[in-house]
Amino acid sequence: MAAIDFSRLAAPDGNGQVLVVPTPKECVEAVRNNSERLNSHPHVIAGRSLGEWRRRLRRSIWGRNDFLVIGTGHQPGFIHPGVWAKSVVASRLAKALGATAAHLVVDSDSPKETGLKIPIDGEESFRLESVPVLSASAHAYEQISPLDDRRMDELQRALCGVLGDRFDRTQLELYVGAMRECWGPRNVVDQLVAGVRAIDHLYDVELTDLRMSRSWWTPLLSHVLIHAGEFFQVYNRALENYRRMNRVRGRGRPFPDLARRDDMLELPAWVFQGESPRRRLYARVTSNGTSLWADHEFIREVSERTLLEWADDESSPASLYGWSFRPRAVLLTMWARLMLCDFFIHGIGGNVTSWGKLHL
Repeated sequence: MAAIDFSRLAAPDGNGQVLVVPTPKECVEAVRNNSERLNSHPHVIAGRSLGEWRRRLRRSIWGRNDFLVIGTGHQPGFIHPGVWAKSVVASRLAKALGATAAHLVVDSDSPKETGLKIPIDGEESFRLESVPVLSASAHAYEQISPLDDRRMDELQRALCGVLGDRFDRTQLELYVGAMRECWGPRNVVDQLVAGVRAIDHLYDVELTDLRMSRSWWTPLLSHVLIHAGEFFQVYNRALENYRRMNRVRGRGRPFPDLARRDDMLELPAWVFQGESPRRRLYARVTSNGTSLWADHEFIREVSERTLLEWADDESSPASLYGWSFRPRAVLLTMWARLMLCDFFIHGIGGNVTSWGKLHL
C-alpha cells in the first residue's frame, strides 16, 4: 500500500459524499500486515518487546490475545455524523475479518461542549440551539458525576421544548432513554456511552468500549519517563519538521511544543488526584532517576527500577503514589496504534497526531 499524504485529505463538500482512505481492500491488507509486523517487532519498551506488551495488554482486557483488533475512538460527548461513521467502518471491517472492534472512550479529556446542539428550521435557514447537559468544568469526563433523575427530567423537558412533537420522531428519545436506564453509572460517561450504543444497536454496529481511565496501561509512559530528555527533543523536532514541510506558521499549530521550565520538561500526559482538576505532567531527570511534577507541584522522585515495576504492574495500571496519569493526544495515539490495535480508524482531524506518531 502506497504511503498516504495526509495533507491532501479533505472532507468532501457534497451531501452524501464519503472519503475512505485507504480503500476497503487496502484496509484488509493493512490490518494483516500491521498485525504481523507489530507482534513480531523486537523494539524494547520498558524492558520488554513491543510484541510481548501487545499480547499482555490484550490478555488483561479480553482474557486472550489470538485475534485482530480494529480501533477507533473519541471523547464521550455529543458527536456529529462524521465521528459516528468511524464506528460503522470499524464494526463492518471487524466483522469482515472476524476481528474485534474496539472503541476508545477518551474520558480522560475534558468537555469542549457542555450542551447538545439542536438544529431548528427557521423561516429562511437552519439555526442551532444549545440545550445544556453538562456543567462547565475544568475536570475530565471521568470526574463528572452522573445525571440524576431530576437532571434527566430537566434534559428531556428542555429537548421537548426545543423540538416539540418532533422529539418522539428523532433518535433523541432512544438516546435519552438509554442514558436514564443506564444501571449504576459511576459517572456521566457511562450514561453518554449507553445513549450512543442504543443508537448503534439499531444499525447493527458492534463495538467493545474501552474507557481510557480503566484500560490505559503505563509501559509506554514509563518508557517515556525513563527517556524523558530524548523524548522531549524528538517530540519537538517532529513538530518543527511538520511545520516546515507544511509551511505552518506559529509555534502553537497544529499544537504547541512541549515546554521547558529551567531543567523541567513537559511530557504529553495529564496528572491529577481525586476530584482535583487535571494538570500537565513535568519531569526532571536526576542522577537518581526522574522527579515528577504536576505543573508546579512536586509529586515524587522515582528510580528507573520503580518505573519498570510500574509498567509491569497490571493491578494498578494508571496510578502511582495516589496520582492518576492519563495520556494526551500524541501519547494516546501511540499507545492505541502500537500496543492495542492492528488498525486504527480516525477522521481528518486525526491526521496530525498520526503524522506525529509516525515520526516519533
